[in-house]
Amino acid sequence: LRGVVHAAAVLRDATLANLNAEAIEQVWRPKVTGAWNLHEATRGRDLDFFVLMSSMASLLGSPGQANYASANAWLDALAGWRRQQGLPGLSINWGLWGEVGLAAQSENRGARLADRGMSALTPELGLELFGRLLWMERSQAAVMRLNLRQWRQFYPKATLPALSGLDACQRTTA
Repeated sequence: LRGVVHAAAVLRDATLANLNAEAIEQVWRPKVTGAWNLHEATRGRDLDFFVLMSSMASLLGSPGQANYASANAWLDALAGWRRQQGLPGLSINWGLWGEVGLAAQSENRGARLADRGMSALTPELGLELFGRLLWMERSQAAVMRLNLRQWRQFYPKATLPALSGLDACQRTTA
């Protein structure tokens, strides 16, 4: 075994008022418990990589997805903690993917995000960027096509420390 790629995900959208323990557990079990079990099972192995597929939801928030956003934030923290322990760890905060993935399974989810400024990555671009990130010495990376001006117009009161330095360095990739 040379590496781990953990890509488990379940969506169970609910507003905070309607969020219950079952909805939290249904989302957390595959992401959080799965990641921890993989960590425990491989802790003594000399791995080249340990990649956790996270979501932009942990950085930007996502209305109706507090359980999903928090589970992904936990993955981000695990990757950082593993790095501090001298172990490989990378959490990738993916934005919207086109044609494949959770957003592609629900047409309105992808359209809703596009209206707010996030456009889809092609599977080819996503795989290319994954290949580049796999060997970088970092614990976390965000990969998304985001029109920051449009996002901020849709969410004018949102305070996003993770995006604070992007105004001056916005760029797009294919």
